[in-house]
Amino acid sequence: MLHTDKKSIYTKSSPFWSAKIRAFAAVMLIVIMALPATAHSPAKVNLDYDSQNQTLNVTTTHMVSNPSGHYVMKIVVEKNGTQVFTREYKSQPTSPTFSYDYPINATKGDVLKATAYCSITGSRSGEITVAEDAKPAAVQAAAENETVGNETVGNASLPGQQMCSL
Repeated sequence: MLHTDKKSIYTKSSPFWSAKIRAFAAVMLIVIMALPATAHSPAKVNLDYDSQNQTLNVTTTHMVSNPSGHYVMKIVVEKNGTQVFTREYKSQPTSPTFSYDYPINATKGDVLKATAYCSITGSRSGEITVAEDAKPAAVQAAAENETVGNETVGNASLPGQQMCSL
């Protein structure tokens, strides 16, 4: 076509940018932007070591509305900067604060670190240095539990824990 022709190859309404497509694109943009607001890393990871029983208690706070779809998927434990083991999970207890106990040999001065990973995004770590007179984990966990009505919240275990190595 020559530029002198009155017809144009452009149309006033492009089918690609129709109102329906623009609306769909706007909704998808809002959904994508809202995803990080609903997915979050664990809020807190507290550690307590029982030197008498050689047990590390990891208490994690991760508030979620659907613990089978958004949960702490794994906890990695390190001793003095070296990964000792990883535990993987397929859900988390319904209480936002829950605890897991792990057997680990440690002596005074060892640095223990646990990192809890969210199934959707993010992670949070906690770290302690083993003291010679470390309190038993049960005493510390009992002090951190909160009673709501007749129910104690905060110290839960999840059946079916698996151990795997990376």
